[in-house]
Amino acid sequence: MGAQHFEVGKQSEQGVELNRLLERNLKQSRFLDIETLCIRAGEKVWQIRVDLNVLNHDGNILDCANLAVICAVSHFRLPEVSVTGDQIKIFTPEERNPIPLIVIHMPITLSFAFFDQGKYLLVDPNELEEKCMDGKLVIGMNRHREICTMQLSGNMLLLKDQIKRCVDITAKKILKITEFIQEEINKNSSDIENKKSIRSSNLDEKMSLI
Repeated sequence: MGAQHFEVGKQSEQGVELNRLLERNLKQSRFLDIETLCIRAGEKVWQIRVDLNVLNHDGNILDCANLAVICAVSHFRLPEVSVTGDQIKIFTPEERNPIPLIVIHMPITLSFAFFDQGKYLLVDPNELEEKCMDGKLVIGMNRHREICTMQLSGNMLLLKDQIKRCVDITAKKILKITEFIQEEINKNSSDIENKKSIRSSNLDEKMSLI
């Protein structure tokens, strides 16, 4: 569905590489506080699974997928749970407000396409540019300039200064992207709280009329 060259029911080499890079950048960097998923130590935990569906692939699918996972996890809420002895009760959203996951940091990826054996570089290549590039450098980094993953692919070599330039560009871009994501998450959280307060006030009015 995302592109004509995608085969239904079969994972391509690009899909395998995408899964591997996402797992290395997100899971292995421990961007999520997994202790918050624990219900009962050594027995029961929440399992978080993210399914990605590509609607329109026009290049640089990794950066888009990585952002989608981070935004989805940051927006997700877990039901509140109480544990009393051997009894575990999961509360509905009407009974108690769901709890957001704790995102420790946001490891955002930035992809660079290189042409003419590294003489020219391009940030965020589209599908056509990816087809004619000599190589690609992917850098995963958070706002603290901590590099979470780095991968160079293609038939080319880069000098130390070229890599340093890409790292500096990544640090500036990711700072802006992280701030934008955080602002939108805060806006969404405020909207949810406002809707809850309106619903609660309407319920109180109905109860008083009764």
